[in-house]
This record gives sequence, structure tokens and C-alpha cells, in this order.
Amino acid sequence: MMFKRTAFGWILLLLCLTMTAQAAENTLSFSKFQWTAHADLGLVTLTYHIVPTNRSADVAVQIFAQRDDLKQDKRYDMIVPGKDSGAPVISLFKGIDNTGQITVALPKGSYGACRVLLFRSPDGKSADYKAILYDSIADAKNPTVNLAVKVSSVAKRVTSPMLVIDKDVHTESEGDGTYRVTIPATVRVPHGYTASDNGLWAMAKGTGGFSQVWVGLDKATLGNDPHDNYDKISIAFTLKNIKPGLGNMQFGLFKSSFGDPLSWLSPGLDYEVGGGSWIVRAPVDRIPPRLRVRTGRFETGSGAPHDFYAGHPAGKRAVGFVRGGNYGNAIVWKTFPELNKPGYFVLLKEMGCRCLRFNFNPDRFLEEGVYQHSVEQVVENMWAAGIYPIITPQDLPTGDTLEE
Repeated sequence: MMFKRTAFGWILLLLCLTMTAQAAENTLSFSKFQWTAHADLGLVTLTYHIVPTNRSADVAVQIFAQRDDLKQDKRYDMIVPGKDSGAPVISLFKGIDNTGQITVALPKGSYGACRVLLFRSPDGKSADYKAILYDSIADAKNPTVNLAVKVSSVAKRVTSPMLVIDKDVHTESEGDGTYRVTIPATVRVPHGYTASDNGLWAMAKGTGGFSQVWVGLDKATLGNDPHDNYDKISIAFTLKNIKPGLGNMQFGLFKSSFGDPLSWLSPGLDYEVGGGSWIVRAPVDRIPPRLRVRTGRFETGSGAPHDFYAGHPAGKRAVGFVRGGNYGNAIVWKTFPELNKPGYFVLLKEMGCRCLRFNFNPDRFLEEGVYQHSVEQVVENMWAAGIYPIITPQDLPTGDTLEE
């Protein structure tokens, strides 16, 4: 390409050089790019050997590994390695053999050939997923990465005292409108483990109150995992006088002298008392009419056109979209969303909103009654304000094949 020696020509040349420099800056090249994997029960240790040739960088890692155990169809599971802090970032230095290990928990399955993506980390902690620095599928110099690892269990090896909570919560009516809640749990310790006073304290606290249980090591029996040598002690937390509704409990395991917890389970366990009897239903006269779409227009069941802003024409000029809102969603789930209140939705309607979207986790919805009823309460609160909820799944339910 030839450039005339004019102001425009020099500007165009400068832009091209700048774009070329930026492209080089936003990519990584390697003389070595190797990933291997080793499974220990439900945990997989990823070991990397990487030598950058053009620059140093902090990078966030994403791996898409093919599931070799699913023969019906190709499926790739996404693996996002993370440090203890939760940041999926590793530091790479130019010309140096960068080695390290990252441990991740993976579902049961066999993992083979994979695609590795590296993204820019602007601060060494977070990831900028708009800035991709490397894609292994486009690297002809390095062989295809193959993890070649099989995960046969979801359990973690017991190397220190571990508290495992049973999600099968038992509730029993007290006869006065309240319930007794029993949460089964198991304490696992390495075989032969000893502790002061020959025991530990297990603790549960949250919206259901507080429960503390002594874990006597003299009650230990041999664990039931042939691949892991540990002892187990069965315990149960009991909560009394619990009213119907949602609850959340967090759990900890302590030495007999307390101090820092040996383990702490947070955000803990969501549970439900009284089935769906606690749900506050929207008044029937507040629920907006059922609508359908015909020839691109909303209409009622009788076929009459529906105007979302009838009697309030100024609303058509009001805000039509509200970004976010902590009233319950699948991404940042809270047991008690702070804005899941009819009054909040009334305010949004007064601003001009007539429909509100929120998403939910389809796997949890299909498996957990407590989660189903939580989603249902969001719907009821929107209806109580006369607003149409737009309910959308975040991702699809897990299936072994694309068809499923």
C-alpha cells in the first residue's frame, strides 16, 4: 500500500501503525504451552508449563474440555481455574519457563482435548473478557492440549477435619404453628485423628437461630470411601420454634477451645419450613390480565387491544428499562433479596415500567422446592404491583447431549 505525503496520508499511516502495535500488544506467543492434569477424587490439579516469547502478562484462564465419556454427542465443559482468592489469574513472564499448579473441582467424567483461552487481567486480579490474548485453537506451533484425566468422584480427600451438611432437612410440626428443624451432618477426620478433649465443636447459625453440637471422636466409625482413608461422626443440628418460611444457616467446625474455625461453610444451606404455605399471594384484583400477541399487537383474551399505559399516557415517555435490581436472580442469588418487596415494584411501575425481567437457575428450579418457591414469591410480588414478570432461565438445564 502506498501513502501520499499529505496530512491525510501521514494520519492514515499513523493509524495503521498504531493498530498494528495494538494488535501485537493484545496477543501472546509461546515457545512452550503445555497443560497436564491429575485427578485426586473430585479435585483435579492442572499443571502448566508456559514460556512467552513476546511479552509478560497477567492472564485469566478459561478452558473448554471435551467430555470423552459422552459418546452420544460432543460436549465441552468450561473450566475456570481460580486461586484461593477466587481470581482466575496467573502471571506469565517473558522468556521464563513459567510453571505452576491450580486445583479445581470438576464433575464426574472423562476430560480430553481442550481449547485454552487467555484474557487480559488489567490489575492482576480481575479478568477483561473483551481482551483475548491467546486462543490455543489458532496456535499451529503448539500441539493440541489434552488433559486426559478422569474424575470418578465428587468427594474431596479428607486431609483435615471436614464438615459435610446433608441437604435433606427434616421438619416436624410443633402443633402451635411452628416447626422443629433437624439438619443432619457428618464430620470427617483423617483416620487416627486426635484432638484436645477428644472432640470438636460443630456450630450452625443463621436465620433459624443457633445450634451447637459436641463431636466426640470416640463415636467415629470408618468412612465408606474405598479410595480415601477417613473416619466419620454423624451429628445433627436442631432448631426449635421455627415459623414457616425460608431460612439460611451457615456452619463451622472448631477445636474444643474454639478460636478460628477449622472449616466454615458459607453461604451455607437454604432450607424451607412449611412447604409453600409461607408464600404471600398477590391479591387477585391486582394481577394484570392475561395477554396474548396477535399480528404484532398485545390483546386480551377477548381480543380487545391492550394498552400498557391506559389512563397514564405520560408513562409512555418514562423510563422503559431498569438495569439490575436485587429482587432475586440466578447469578447473584440471595435467600432474602433486599428489593423483593411489592413496594419496590410499585415504585418501578410509577416510573413507567410495565414488564420486569428476572432470571432463574433451571437446575435448581427442577431440583429444589425451596428455590421454586423463592422464584414463585418474586412473581407474586410483581403481580401485587400490577407488573408483568418476564421469567427467563439463566443457561439451560444440564444434559449429557445437545438434544437432551
